[in-house]
Amino acid sequence: MGTINKCLKEWNAIIEALGKGKQSLIIRKNSTKLDKILLYPTYSYANDKNYLLNFKKEYRKFVSDNALPNITNNRIKIKYFVSIEKIIEKSSKEILELNDLYIWNQSHVQFYLDGNNAYVWLLRVYKLKNPYFAEKHQGMTFANLKEYVNIDDSKPVLNNDNFSNVAEMI
Repeated sequence: MGTINKCLKEWNAIIEALGKGKQSLIIRKNSTKLDKILLYPTYSYANDKNYLLNFKKEYRKFVSDNALPNITNNRIKIKYFVSIEKIIEKSSKEILELNDLYIWNQSHVQFYLDGNNAYVWLLRVYKLKNPYFAEKHQGMTFANLKEYVNIDDSKPVLNNDNFSNVAEMI
């Protein structure tokens, strides 16, 4: 598989949901040409007093338990990378119909989409054999690490059958 240094910055709770197989997609207002990317955990949403209300009730404890990334010696632990299998533009209505495939609640998704089309990124998630502790990065969506991270021997979170089932639903 090789090495990569490109990161997608995402809420830590969402990264953990991806890493635990609770979801295999993210919703973005933009697309990308990248095919593999590390998942760089962020937590700014956790500064919001009512951030848990953005998630379905059954996932709020999970989100609360995973709100903050693991930071050691001022470095953020990266545990996963993804292969971006497909990016599909969908209407807000079509995205809301995928409700069973993500942990956000409908109100949060509707607010984020604001009635506009967006992109559904179908992600094949892999757990790194050896986590990487990255320097902190400013910026909202993407980051480039100074070093390349080895992704060889990473293990897929979902087996082929389970991932295929999710891909078919999208």
